[in-house]
Amino acid sequence: MSGSRLTTTFVVFVSFLLAFGSPAIASGKKPAKPKATPAKKPAAKPKPNAAQAHNAAHTHAHSTPHKVHHNFYAARAPHSRSWYYHHRHHRWVYEVRVRSHRWHERAFASQPAARTFMVYLRYHHLERHLHHPTAGVWLVTYRNNHSHHFGTYAALPVARRVEVSLRASGFEAWLRWHRRYYF
Repeated sequence: MSGSRLTTTFVVFVSFLLAFGSPAIASGKKPAKPKATPAKKPAAKPKPNAAQAHNAAHTHAHSTPHKVHHNFYAARAPHSRSWYYHHRHHRWVYEVRVRSHRWHERAFASQPAARTFMVYLRYHHLERHLHHPTAGVWLVTYRNNHSHHFGTYAALPVARRVEVSLRASGFEAWLRWHRRYYF
């Protein structure tokens, strides 16, 4: 493009902007900023008179922690002590705990493999022993001394039957009683 042609194009472009642009640009003035409307002041609160100012409203709320002297059930209306004595709203649930003292064993072809398994057993808190009965065989014996949750039952006879059947199978089993409220 030649210099005269470029100048002509620029002049046409500027005149186009001035003709179709905003009136403020066309007149050469800066556009006016919109004015913000003043914010309304909140309504004044009514002041108490002299008699009201010195009488605090009575409330049962405490600003400090305090001891609770009632034994009401949650989300229930308070009742008399005799009602609570005759209407006991708790039940018992029975948890069966079990422990096995049986020894388990696992054979390995190398001592490093057996030691790796021993580390795994130690991590899980099992009692363990390493034996080398014959050449090429490493034997790891282990057992669990911890008790485990077997099940929770709402009826005592059912829990007793489960306990007896576990004992008959060679496990050490016993019951734990837990209170369950708001039935």
